[in-house]
Amino acid sequence: MVITPFGDLEFDSQNGLDAWLSAHDQRHNTERQAIAINGVAIQPRSMEGPLNKEWIGRHMVEHQTLKNFATPDSSINSLSIEMIWDNKANFYRWHQIHNELHARLDQTLGLT
Repeated sequence: MVITPFGDLEFDSQNGLDAWLSAHDQRHNTERQAIAINGVAIQPRSMEGPLNKEWIGRHMVEHQTLKNFATPDSSINSLSIEMIWDNKANFYRWHQIHNELHARLDQTLGLT
C-alpha cells in the first residue's frame, strides 16, 4: 500500500484507484486556482480516468506546467509517459515521487 495525500492506495484496487483519480483531479484544480490568484492562468486538464497512456501523458504535461511554480526539482522526469503502472515496484515508486512533487508545490503555493 502507498499512502498518498489523496488516500491510501493498493496496487490492484480499482475502487481505490477510482477514488484516487477523483481526489487527485480536485487537487490539481486547487493548485491551478492558487496559481490563478497570482494572475497566471493554466489551461485546465482533467486528471480523471481512465488510467492509460493518454492519462499519463496528460498528467506529465500538467506537472511540467506546474513545476514552474514550485521549487526546482529534476525528478519531474521520473513521471514520464513510459512509467506505466504495470507492476507494484513502478506503481509505488511513481506514487512516492508524485507525492513529493505535490507536497513541494503545495508548500510553495501556501496550501499546506
